[in-house]
Amino acid sequence: MPLDKSGDFALRQSSTTPTAPVGPRQLGGKYGSLIENKPFVSLWISQLISQSGDYILNIALLWFVLSSTKSVFLVGITQAAAWTPIVVAGPLAGVYVDKLNRKKLILFANIFQGIIVGAMSLIFLEGFLSFTAIIPFLLVLFSVAQFLNASVNAMIPNIVKAEQLSSANGLFSFSSSINQLGSSALGGIIVVIAGVSAPLLYDSITFFIAASIVSLFVGNAYGDIHHQSELLGSGQPVTQGFFYRLREGFDYVRKSRLLVEIIVVGGILNFFVGAAKTLLSPYSEFWLGGSAATFGLISGLLGLGAIGGSLLFGKMNARRQLGRLFFCSVVIVGGSIIFLGISRNVIEALFFSLILGSGTITAELSIQVLVQAKVDSNLLGRVYTMFASALNVTAPFSAIVGGTIGGAFPVGWAFVAFGAVIACVGVITFAAFSELRGANY
Repeated sequence: MPLDKSGDFALRQSSTTPTAPVGPRQLGGKYGSLIENKPFVSLWISQLISQSGDYILNIALLWFVLSSTKSVFLVGITQAAAWTPIVVAGPLAGVYVDKLNRKKLILFANIFQGIIVGAMSLIFLEGFLSFTAIIPFLLVLFSVAQFLNASVNAMIPNIVKAEQLSSANGLFSFSSSINQLGSSALGGIIVVIAGVSAPLLYDSITFFIAASIVSLFVGNAYGDIHHQSELLGSGQPVTQGFFYRLREGFDYVRKSRLLVEIIVVGGILNFFVGAAKTLLSPYSEFWLGGSAATFGLISGLLGLGAIGGSLLFGKMNARRQLGRLFFCSVVIVGGSIIFLGISRNVIEALFFSLILGSGTITAELSIQVLVQAKVDSNLLGRVYTMFASALNVTAPFSAIVGGTIGGAFPVGWAFVAFGAVIACVGVITFAAFSELRGANY
């Protein structure tokens, strides 16, 4: 549906794409009927498998850069290379996600990423993998990932009902968090025992498995887009070019006061959380005196916290309180990062990592559900990626800034500063941003 005259979100109408049947139970925040939805479950399982490799890959590459270069700054550059495509390639991907069959885009992205990571594994085995070789690979890998992420997010509202969106997103986040817990912890151990090649090879295989599942069990109709073309006086349809469609997404975001408020708060949150997460590997080694296994455990506890946050979010009836829930989560995130900086004990660090994971995922899900619930399916790919690009525009810089500050000052001090800014921004913007404070669907 087009934007209403006020510039704010118009309510999403029923999609023209077939909706999968649901069970007889009342849905609310429950997961039972989602499990009966075979296309949804297939899409979910495909992501569950491929993400298990992604988290192991993340641990392996960041630790490889830190151990081979001994440079916190280069760790920041590596993280920036992974985040830059969200800003640059995301909006471009969104145009095609709203034009082409989303299932086919998911298949293409999985297969292409599998080839890229497989090539990285072979290069490592030949002894040629280095920091300079990793950067271009990451730029290409995460650029293709934008097509996958946008396609999956845009397909979810076509597969489930509107009242299931909180539960559906909660379940996707739950599986991602399970992977972050298990795969990150396992990844740290694998790197210690077997090096980098095994995680790379495993990640490559998971992409091909994910593509196979989607190909076999998710119908093409769920990925179809049905556009209503404007007509000339002669009755001929107007062809909407690439830049016209790109501008549609930009204008939608620009005119929505709610989205602009989210971008302001979320952009600041992403900057300082991103800077802190960039420093997790040096934090583990230099501040806590640990190893790759410590880094993996901290990343895993972030995932465990996200598991709890995801399950709680999916079950709670938060439709009328999403804005307030978001602000509460922002303050929790800031406080947990402060305490991470104060802690010098691994057990304490693991506990506050748990809280950080829970707060972060709750903030992310609140935003994601609002966008999916209120944007029409025909615009969702462009709006989602354009919005994500604006929301994450500071992320690449945050990784570089985090690496720079972490190399110049004690990492714990940096964490305290980052967390204090986040908490203060949450309190101030809660008072100032009425549209976001009262957001619901």
